Amino acid sequence: MARPKKIGLEYFPLDVIFDEKVNAIEMMHGNNGLCWVIKFWQNAYQTETGEVNLHGLFSELHANKCRITTEEHEKILSTAMQIQFCYKTDDGLYTSNGIKKRIGAVSKERASAIQRQEESKSKSKVKESKVKETPHYSANNDLIDELYDLYPSRDPNHDGRSTGKCHKDKIKIGKILQTDINLKKRLIDYVTDCDKTKTYLKNFSVFLNQLPETPEKEESQHPYRKL
Repeated sequence: MARPKKIGLEYFPLDVIFDEKVNAIEMMHGNNGLCWVIKFWQNAYQTETGEVNLHGLFSELHANKCRITTEEHEKILSTAMQIQFCYKTDDGLYTSNGIKKRIGAVSKERASAIQRQEESKSKSKVKESKVKETPHYSANNDLIDELYDLYPSRDPNHDGRSTGKCHKDKIKIGKILQTDINLKKRLIDYVTDCDKTKTYLKNFSVFLNQLPETPEKEESQHPYRKL
């Protein structure tokens, strides 16, 4: 399930010293005016556009949040408009340049973060697709998994040390399968020998990389075999 799109801010900065516009509203309307300003900011920063609807029922709701009458609310709004604390948009909503600037910066950062995530997911899918489409890998998935599981992920002769198995080793196994090397026998013989002699297991990638380029000839194929 996709994560819901985040709208607005969870919090906004409140200056320890208010500017002249806020001080003017507080001076003319007292604590009611200051409360109105803070509630205005709270409403604005909950939206994606930073605009507050103060018409009709919404005007009454804002007044109720401030615990003031609608008449007092209208007076404070009139003062806020006169001193350019806020302005009315074309849609009949109210906002301010400061609010728009802060909301715009946050929206831009969120859009960039989403784009980075999408690009990262896209690159991961392309990388995964390339691995799956590699002939020496995709044609032998089951056998590769079987051979991969034959090598212990922990070394019992070295206090359970990790043998460093990882997905890249499966790609190496797929390449080895294209040669004449009997990898299954090599794996079983090496792990069994280490277990008998209590010898430390090599890291899996080291074991795979140290395999010879060409397989050892079977005894039956040796030119000097006993008759």
